[in-house]
Amino acid sequence: MISNKTIQNLKQSFPGKIPVILKKNPYSDSNTYNNIELIKEKYLINLEYTISEFMLYLKKSYIKFKDNISQDKNFLILFNPITNYKIVFSSNEIFSDIYNKYKSDDDILYLYYSYGNIAIPKKKEKVKIILEKDPNLFEKDETIKSSKYLVDSDIAIPKLKKLISDKFYPLYKNEIIPITLKIKINDIEIKDDDNFLDLFNKYKNKDDNIFYLYYYSSFDLYINEFKYKNKYTLEERKIKYKEFQDKYPNKIFIILEQQIEKNKNKDNNIDENFILSFEPNKQIDSIKIRLWNKIGKPFMKIELVNDKNKPILDDINKIIDLYNKYKNNEDNFLYLFYRCLKPYFNDENYGNGENLKSAKKIFLLFNRIPFVFKPGPNFKTFSKPQNVFLPYKDKESTFNDIKSDKKYKYYIDYPNKIVSSNEKLVDFYLNNKNEKDDYLYLIMDN
Repeated sequence: MISNKTIQNLKQSFPGKIPVILKKNPYSDSNTYNNIELIKEKYLINLEYTISEFMLYLKKSYIKFKDNISQDKNFLILFNPITNYKIVFSSNEIFSDIYNKYKSDDDILYLYYSYGNIAIPKKKEKVKIILEKDPNLFEKDETIKSSKYLVDSDIAIPKLKKLISDKFYPLYKNEIIPITLKIKINDIEIKDDDNFLDLFNKYKNKDDNIFYLYYYSSFDLYINEFKYKNKYTLEERKIKYKEFQDKYPNKIFIILEQQIEKNKNKDNNIDENFILSFEPNKQIDSIKIRLWNKIGKPFMKIELVNDKNKPILDDINKIIDLYNKYKNNEDNFLYLFYRCLKPYFNDENYGNGENLKSAKKIFLLFNRIPFVFKPGPNFKTFSKPQNVFLPYKDKESTFNDIKSDKKYKYYIDYPNKIVSSNEKLVDFYLNNKNEKDDYLYLIMDN
């Protein structure tokens, strides 16, 4: 980078010259782009030079042609096409005029040169859209706000959906939030592979040239019913919490209820109300694992939200942190709500036991290790083997990352071979998994 002081000193020392930085045009024909070499990029050019004089000067002294390529092709000097697009100078233009018109804020003239055929990008056209939440999902007395935006005319539909997600659902930026887009005038849903510009031209408002759209996310489709709160009074809930706490003093108690979809009946095949207890230092994913076991559909995708219908995000790792942030201060229960979405994959018989062969899919697609934990002779927490899918962050994750209680030990061969806490999860799983069902079988003991 050239300092402003250096530029001013150059202009004072050489009043009849201007500072120019010249680079290859990145949009040149790729076949010839690598066959020419510019010896230097920085020049002091005579104010009275024409473009043709400067090109001759370059060809004689500062450009090397490789591989005997033809030197008779078009050789063009052009202004930065990334910022100003198609500005190709004629051979008789004078540098003093070019400099006064196109110099940068730092008093340097930035130019590209091109050899052979060039492809200069066209300036992207912007179009206006107005986004409004789908009024069909809300009561009449709810306020529906609209927002106006300028977007690229060639924007891809998935990119537009991501912009909407980031703008209107900022808490969910680390999540994949399904966004549905509809055309306002006919309520037609827009597909990801639709051409945005074609839709704009066909359905824009002819009076104001604006494209009106409805949107909603998966979080707008569901509501919380608060079955447990409605069933028991506050005093009854306080008594129940105290009873649970007296019986299990080191546990956290969570009320889990199934959400219902707006304007639709709930899934009557799933028991929507559970009271579950957890150790405070357990990972949040253990809630989903318990739910999978409860509802009998281990490959169903589950989303968890709090009592305000806000998602449980990745920045909270342990149940104790979740409890401290969202617990009900009146009765001390933690109220969470879940919705069961489509299966992680499209096996017809998901959840009926036959799919346990699909453990490999869980590992490959969702960064989870499929375990079967068997209790050792001194282990009292559970008495039967437990199959769970524990998440890992990356290939460097270790067993230490999944241990909720450090006093437990994992054995691959009890009691002879203990698993080190520093063992890498992925490598250990691949080297020791059962080849028939792709589970990693371990024994847990104190």
